[in-house]
Amino acid sequence: MTLSNTFLWKNFDLSFDLRFVIGHQVVNASTHNAEDRFGVANGFRTNLNAWTLANQNTMVAQRRLMSTYYDSYPDTHWMQNGSFVRGQNLVLGYNFDRQLIKKAGLEALRVYVSAQNLFCITNYTGYDPEVTTRYDATFGQGINDFSEPKARTWTVGLNVKF
Repeated sequence: MTLSNTFLWKNFDLSFDLRFVIGHQVVNASTHNAEDRFGVANGFRTNLNAWTLANQNTMVAQRRLMSTYYDSYPDTHWMQNGSFVRGQNLVLGYNFDRQLIKKAGLEALRVYVSAQNLFCITNYTGYDPEVTTRYDATFGQGINDFSEPKARTWTVGLNVKF
């Protein structure tokens, strides 16, 4: 669901798009890679809760060297709530007074600044709950395998009408 609106006040305009997604589930497959290897690369903080004889009530596998063979299958432990609120777009603009710009031979002049992906509020532990990292986007939606976050983009613009 998206909530969009534009506010006008004097010569200013403010537009925004907020996107709400509730009930979205994400398979954080990067959890698998970061929790099931030891001695290869940095892992997650959750590795401190790995299985041991004294700590058997955990979903994090026993720490093993990379050379140790073992089967590792998808697990519900990887499934996370991907609900979020995203500030998709925000635009603040100023339209110069027509009488003022008419002297310069212009019909309209507007300056603006905009931001895309300004914020994302979520409890998801990965970079972005709105993710598809599998090669098959049709069946791979909601699978995060070390995805990159969406870029936050700032734009400054000028609209001129002669």
